[in-house]
Amino acid sequence: MKQANAIIYFLICFSFVAKAQTNNEEPNKIFRISSKAVWEPGMSIMQDIRNECGKKEYPDFGECFWAEAKKAGASADALAFIKMTKNDGYLRDFKETGRVDVAYAFYPFRANENQLCFLVNGSPDMIDVDDYKIMKTFALEKNETYKELKNKYSDISIWPGDRSGTDYPVVNSGTGGGQIFTFVYRLRNGCHACMLLGLANVDFYFNKDGRYIGSKVVNVIKTKDTNSGEAIENAYTNGSKEIKVKAGKSFSISLSSNRTTGYEWEPANSFNDRIIRLLSKQYLPGNSNLPGSGGTENWNFITLSKGETAVALEYVRPWEKDKQPAKKIEFKIVVY
Repeated sequence: MKQANAIIYFLICFSFVAKAQTNNEEPNKIFRISSKAVWEPGMSIMQDIRNECGKKEYPDFGECFWAEAKKAGASADALAFIKMTKNDGYLRDFKETGRVDVAYAFYPFRANENQLCFLVNGSPDMIDVDDYKIMKTFALEKNETYKELKNKYSDISIWPGDRSGTDYPVVNSGTGGGQIFTFVYRLRNGCHACMLLGLANVDFYFNKDGRYIGSKVVNVIKTKDTNSGEAIENAYTNGSKEIKVKAGKSFSISLSSNRTTGYEWEPANSFNDRIIRLLSKQYLPGNSNLPGSGGTENWNFITLSKGETAVALEYVRPWEKDKQPAKKIEFKIVVY
């Protein structure tokens, strides 16, 4: 009898301990961001939220935004992501890239830089790639091209690149199963709206377990001193001329494009990653304010080792799978 009572007592105690462990673990459960957290509220809903949360009876605008998003039908995952932004923004798009993924956020109530990008689901679980504390670690001063610009423009400063769309970042495999994310940053002559002086490509490194290792400036590309400031110096546009570049140096291909038509340039072949590596692809609108006006696409590469390869690109609408490209172009790359 005593043995039976002891067994019953043990089972009761065990059930309480197991329940306590479950309850203790639940608050520490990591929220893994996925496409389920994407929210598409539309302009009318956002305007209603702005009007409602602007009333005096709501002293905490962010808490009101979260509550109104919930009323508007945002999913539990979408609301969890809003909380992760401290109730400042929501997830507009998501890209699964492996152990660490890319989250594209929109902060609707900011005056500038409404588009943000986060590297998520690693360690740390959420990295704002445009956080000033992170940008300070880039060690731009060690780059020779940056030094040239700094000597000419003493007020040069680093700013986020174009964070609209989802063309970025370029993702490559790192050593030992890790990941490398390459982001573009703008170098301006002092202020947010000042002349563009250059573009910096920066790698973010993660190990195979998704732990953030650090970042490194890959290269800095000068831009022309024009009103647009977006034209890349020494960018290749003519496929009939081969591109000769020294190993370890970078080069750019700049092609006319008009995203308003639905067309964009895409690779027609696989890049030889032993010889060259794609760093970034950016669409830069032109100066014209006319509806339907086009711009340019800049494809930035760095050379890795000596050899010959080719970069073939085609001008397509991505959703038209069985249609011939509107244009094709191929560049012969000679790395010496």
